[in-house]
Amino acid sequence: MKPVNQPERRKAFLNFLIFFIITIAVIVITVFFSTQVPFEENRKMKEEITAYQQEQKFMAQFSGKLTDLQTLIDTLQAPGVQTDLIDNRITLAMSDLQAFKEKAMPGNDNIYAKMIDALYKLKSANSSLVNLRSQSPDIGKLQAEQANLMQRINSANAYIAQLSSQVGMKPPYQSF
Repeated sequence: MKPVNQPERRKAFLNFLIFFIITIAVIVITVFFSTQVPFEENRKMKEEITAYQQEQKFMAQFSGKLTDLQTLIDTLQAPGVQTDLIDNRITLAMSDLQAFKEKAMPGNDNIYAKMIDALYKLKSANSSLVNLRSQSPDIGKLQAEQANLMQRINSANAYIAQLSSQVGMKPPYQSF
């Protein structure tokens, strides 16, 4: 015996089956994506950690090179140092540091460029200071020579005044 409403039952069963499959699909997709999100998060976190570690490694290497360069710049002020040789070594170290800076991660390269610029300024200031110190003995010699010449001028003026008084003339105006 066949039911009278078989087409309606079949239609209701198919509607139930479609909604059941859609519901199960939504649940399965939700579970799938909820398990995939932590994996994706972990992958991104590992990338960030790797980038951070690389940046730390780069900063340590840059800091080491910076310290070496600063030591070289400081040796410019030491007495008895061949400034031309040290200056060439500093220039070479600065060009190496500039090339090394190009490997920096984008975004942080401005900090490194400012550090290198500050070192260029420090180098030029130290070079100027060394040049001034090398000229300071000359300045001392010139000042001693000036004092000697002033003493000779004063003694010559005194001699002229003595001669003028012996002759009976008024001594000339002394500007010194």
